[in-house]
Amino acid sequence: MAEIAGDEAPTPPPPPPISGEVSRDPSSNVGSGWQCGTVTSADLVIGDEVFDELLHSALGSGRWDGSMVYTVVVVETDDAEGMRVVVGKHRHAWVVGKADEVKAVSVIGKVFAKYFMNGGIEEGEAGIGKGEFMPVGSDGNVVLSFSLLNADPSDWVYDWECPLYLQLPDGGLSKTNAFISPMWGGVLIWNPPDCSLGSKRTHGTWKKMSSQELMETLEIFIGQLRQLFGLKPSYLSQDMGVPTKFVVSEKGFTEWELDLLYRHHACSNLLSCLTTLESLSSLVCSLPRMIVMDEIGRQVELSLEAANLAQGMQL
Repeated sequence: MAEIAGDEAPTPPPPPPISGEVSRDPSSNVGSGWQCGTVTSADLVIGDEVFDELLHSALGSGRWDGSMVYTVVVVETDDAEGMRVVVGKHRHAWVVGKADEVKAVSVIGKVFAKYFMNGGIEEGEAGIGKGEFMPVGSDGNVVLSFSLLNADPSDWVYDWECPLYLQLPDGGLSKTNAFISPMWGGVLIWNPPDCSLGSKRTHGTWKKMSSQELMETLEIFIGQLRQLFGLKPSYLSQDMGVPTKFVVSEKGFTEWELDLLYRHHACSNLLSCLTTLESLSSLVCSLPRMIVMDEIGRQVELSLEAANLAQGMQL
């Protein structure tokens, strides 16, 4: 089992390690507390979700200096047919199979470049960095809220058609019965189980969602939030030329996806800071007699200090 790690891009693989064990190059500057033999190829039988946590505990998620590290582990097995890739919910992935060196390096590069750095967003596809989707308030802050629009069971003020289905442009019905409106939010329509065409309404009764219906509804909400943040709702239709699986986080967002959002918003704030400071500089230069208060000067210094700090963290 070979391990390749890096902050932004994969490095050439080390000399062949001891077969079946996690190993590391002694000269590598990637520091972690794991030891050889902590994880073996035999551990694959426990399932991808458990293996993901086992790798996380063995590899950790950072270096001795506190910086984040992304890791791709190559697990060579003789009984596997072909290769497959699993992207975990932390900051690592693993390639399983009889590894062809050239193909393995190509797949590792795609994991780093396509997913860890770009979130699986294809060229020309809307997503992170392609425009803001989140609802924004009048003060410029992102607004997250949850609203329930429902009829009062005592008087049925909202005279909804029941059931109510969303129709797609191609004429088919929406599988989720939900949609998002960029900059506004998401909408989901829930039809109670006893709601059907021609059915008589029972006024004054409460409709209660089952645990399964509530879970399915929240999964749709999480998918909508992911899209509003600029992430993909799921990666089910994606692969890298080999069978690919993505371990789903119970929180709705993996650690490497949160890193993507942090980097994107840090870059957006840096750009906004630069634009504001340039505008202020142009204004002062165009009005040489303009009096600039000391407080404004201190704010500019703080902005420059924060921008330099954020830029250093991005690097």
